[in-house]
Amino acid sequence: SLGRKYYGYDIHTFPVEMTKSACAGFVANDYEVNLGSSEKVKYENESMDFSITCPPYYDVEDYSKVYQENKAEDLSGKNYNDFLWSYQKCLGEVYRVLKKGSYFVCVVGDSHRGGTYRSLMLDTIKICKIHNFQLHAIDIYNRGSNIGGDLNFKMFVEKLKYFPTIHEFILVFKK
Repeated sequence: SLGRKYYGYDIHTFPVEMTKSACAGFVANDYEVNLGSSEKVKYENESMDFSITCPPYYDVEDYSKVYQENKAEDLSGKNYNDFLWSYQKCLGEVYRVLKKGSYFVCVVGDSHRGGTYRSLMLDTIKICKIHNFQLHAIDIYNRGSNIGGDLNFKMFVEKLKYFPTIHEFILVFKK
């Protein structure tokens, strides 16, 4: 509706087909949805005006199991160091294809697993800084529930020793 083209990538068939279906009402040349990894995209350097992503959160949901497709490049099933290595390549590609002065929005959440807290928000900021993005803004979106839907604060605090995560960070960067 803004006269811009849409380009998307996912390694799993279901989200690609769902996105293609959602875009079906638009002119075919106005969008392109690709099945593949965003670690290396086919677009020219500095050819895009804007980018938005919501990457898989580490150790929250294994998308290869959800979509019943065993994909080696699926970030959600990797150990955290391998996850960050692949994630860094994806964010480097975002930087490469964005025009100077363009904005990049990344929606991320932190996680608690096995007594370990991992801040994907802080790691995303660190990685984007490596790629020379400038942090423009941090907003917080209140989902209203944690991913499991259980808002039993007493159980979280007494048993798990932390509050349930009911928010995501909306990170805005500028190239």
